[in-house]
Amino acid sequence: MNANAMMNRELQNQHARPSSSAPLTARVYTPRFDLWEGADEFVLYGDLPGVRPDDLEIEFEDGRLTVRGRVQAEAERKYLSVEYGLGDFYREFL
Repeated sequence: MNANAMMNRELQNQHARPSSSAPLTARVYTPRFDLWEGADEFVLYGDLPGVRPDDLEIEFEDGRLTVRGRVQAEAERKYLSVEYGLGDFYREFL
């Protein structure tokens, strides 16, 4: 399946489909990504503010691209407002 078909399928289903391997916390949010096909690669571009490299997992298996991770609040910060998601996120592309 080419990238255009993958993108069209994803646009038809805007919500994540958590599976048994998705993180299980009170809130799982769905970050937005752009996905395109280059000459010899797929490029995934997403806005994931606050995500540490150790808290990000990207897998490609059986034609399924899965992005999951966690955004943790910084303990030393006194937040006045939080508009970006905190907690677990999960995204799946077929």
